[in-house]
Amino acid sequence: MLKSAKERQTQSEVLAPGQRVDDATHIIVIDTSFILAHLCLVNDLVLSYMEWGCVVVLPWATIKELDGLKKSNRSITDINSQFGGHHVDISTLARAANRWAFQVLSKPEPGVWGQTREEVIDRNFNHGDMAILDCARYLAGQGIFMESKLIVMVDFSMIRGMILTS
Repeated sequence: MLKSAKERQTQSEVLAPGQRVDDATHIIVIDTSFILAHLCLVNDLVLSYMEWGCVVVLPWATIKELDGLKKSNRSITDINSQFGGHHVDISTLARAANRWAFQVLSKPEPGVWGQTREEVIDRNFNHGDMAILDCARYLAGQGIFMESKLIVMVDFSMIRGMILTS
């Protein structure tokens, strides 16, 4: 049975570090490319737990990839810019996402979970898109989330195809 916003508020007040809520309405698995492109949206999704019951899952592969991208010398063109796009350093985006992830995972925040290394189906999928898909498949296979919708947020077309064929 899904809880009201008031019941979720009460539950989150007593949430211990590492403890997870059991009443998520939506479980949203976040890919590295998505968090790089949409960190503010991801943060808003985490904060929406109290009202809507959304929980963001950060796969360990995403955290690992963000850590590796902190020193990247590549840049991307921001197509969302009103001035026709400008270059943004991936390292800048990765450092911001890393700081954000550390902050939300280091306190008992009910709207975000970090995947543990044990929460996998196939240990061979330990990096990249297959690790993100494996995280989503693992969560989908857990009987405790029967009333939840599982969503995988990606910003890359290749993984979309893999999700649709799983």
